[in-house]
Amino acid sequence: MALHDSPSFNQPVGDQNAWERIIDRFEEAWARGERPAIETFLPPDHGPPTGLLRELVHIDLEWRQKAGEAVRVEGYLERHPELAAD
Repeated sequence: MALHDSPSFNQPVGDQNAWERIIDRFEEAWARGERPAIETFLPPDHGPPTGLLRELVHIDLEWRQKAGEAVRVEGYLERHPELAAD
């Protein structure tokens, strides 16, 4: 399933395109061997739970697991408590 087809991308087209560019840059950073911080990829005006934050957390979790890191969802919830409502 393409990212733009996922339920969290039910945003206006402008937001959708911006999200896709952010997600692409985040994944590219991981692919280069970096450990990008989710927070640096969130727009400054991000507020309550957003599809973008969920997407970045999923990507981050997947890359960390592939790298053999012990990662827990609770760590993301501590850093982003707004996700607890999801």
